[in-house]
Amino acid sequence: MSFVRDYVELHFDGPVLRALADPLGVYGGREWRFPAPGSLELMRCYIGKTVDGCELDPDRILAVDFGEHRFVIDRLPSRRSRFRGWEAAMVSWLEELERREAAARDRVTELRGWIEKLTALLVEQEGVVSRLEITRETMREILSAGDAVTGPETGEGGVAESASGPVAGAGSPLGVRLVPTWSVELDAAVLPSSYRDIVEVLGDAVHPMRAHHLCAALGLSTDKNKVEGSVRS
Repeated sequence: MSFVRDYVELHFDGPVLRALADPLGVYGGREWRFPAPGSLELMRCYIGKTVDGCELDPDRILAVDFGEHRFVIDRLPSRRSRFRGWEAAMVSWLEELERREAAARDRVTELRGWIEKLTALLVEQEGVVSRLEITRETMREILSAGDAVTGPETGEGGVAESASGPVAGAGSPLGVRLVPTWSVELDAAVLPSSYRDIVEVLGDAVHPMRAHHLCAALGLSTDKNKVEGSVRS
């Protein structure tokens, strides 16, 4: 409720109903008409009340109901009112539209910020996927050389040997070696030399051997850190 010089306004969380003619009403069973004595006190009682209905009679009144209370703008002007007909009431829809437009623009700005952040995250994750795909394809190319020794070991006469025999120019320069899947028909001869040494030492052992004993038999360092890296892995 707002009193502005010679008229009254009702504010409804945005929309404003402006009573240019003298309002009247009923509050708590008491009738009042502005500016009669006591009307200001009763009009202030409408502040904070919730609207639950309204009545529009084009030929007579515009009434707003607050439960058992009623606020009325009479189309028929009183003697002191200079307003006639529906000049007696005016709703500030333009102000409400401007308020809603501003709120919508703020929401659009907020959503655009979210879109920018999500787009940046999407680009980042697409880059991760692309790198993983390239890595997978690269590893497939490396491993597609077969079971050959890909960092050639030199045999007798300086000829590179694979896990199954001499190979010329086979394998990858990255030194990758494939260990064949175990089967009953395979023996230690198909393994790389370092693996064959371990198998031979374990085959000659009388008792079970710990990792550091195995390192000692292979001529490797028995330092704890070396044992972890050389044998346990």
